[in-house]
Amino acid sequence: MIWLQIFQPLALSLDRIDREIYQQIVLYSDPVWLREICTFIVKTGNVFPVFFVFFAIYGSKKPRAAFILFVATLILLGLSESVASALKDVFQRRRPVYQMGFFISDGGYSFPSAHALNTMAFAVFWASRFKSSAHWFYVFSIIIGFARMLANFHFPGDILAGWVVGYFVGFFFAFLFNWLGKKYPPLNEVTEFGQATGAP
Repeated sequence: MIWLQIFQPLALSLDRIDREIYQQIVLYSDPVWLREICTFIVKTGNVFPVFFVFFAIYGSKKPRAAFILFVATLILLGLSESVASALKDVFQRRRPVYQMGFFISDGGYSFPSAHALNTMAFAVFWASRFKSSAHWFYVFSIIIGFARMLANFHFPGDILAGWVVGYFVGFFFAFLFNWLGKKYPPLNEVTEFGQATGAP
């Protein structure tokens, strides 16, 4: 195929550059203590207490809005995870720990990073509802992305692609949520503390 002949050399060049950047950052630059911190951060269960506290406080003030936000977030993460899984099956790029010979088991594909994709989609959607705290959601996604790379789960390109795709997934979901809010007013209750009900 002509398109394969055109894009394959470019893809190979980008892959080589990505590997070199990964080796400089992860294999030669990061200290062991930083890698251990990143490994702790990327464990999914470590972030659950934060969201439990948030929903407990938010639910005490806006119980229906908290329930809507919780369900909407689950739907969003289901959507973003499905997109990530589909793309991984298409590109089938092995994880760095497998390619570099650290482990025999590859642990699945790495491109794009599902963690980077999911957290960026989450950040975009939540930022659309909680504008005054928007920067914290993006910081959260950036930290998770870098932590996944420094913990040897992903190449830099995996993380970057996850952020880009996740942004568009989150933007689409936020747009759809706002559009549905015009037809179903209760959705507009998902706003910041003290903000009047209505489309943000």
